[in-house]
Amino acid sequence: MTLPPVMELLEQEITRPSGWTLRRGAMASAEGVTFKVWAPRARDVVVRVATGTAKGDHPLTRVDGDRGVWSALVPHVVAGNRYGYCID
Repeated sequence: MTLPPVMELLEQEITRPSGWTLRRGAMASAEGVTFKVWAPRARDVVVRVATGTAKGDHPLTRVDGDRGVWSALVPHVVAGNRYGYCID
């Protein structure tokens, strides 16, 4: 049995015919990685980077005008670094 590449599905950009774009997960750029998660009932959200030079906890902040979305740009995170979200 072969499983689909779940992380690739979760982190892909989905564009609707209306031009609306949904982006969640981890998005790499030259500045680092932007982490976004939808957690409408959360009080605090942290991304915990487990490997690499950015190892440690990095708080996310609520995105103004985007109900329930939390986000943070974390410099020095690169593809292959392990991470997880802590949601309270």
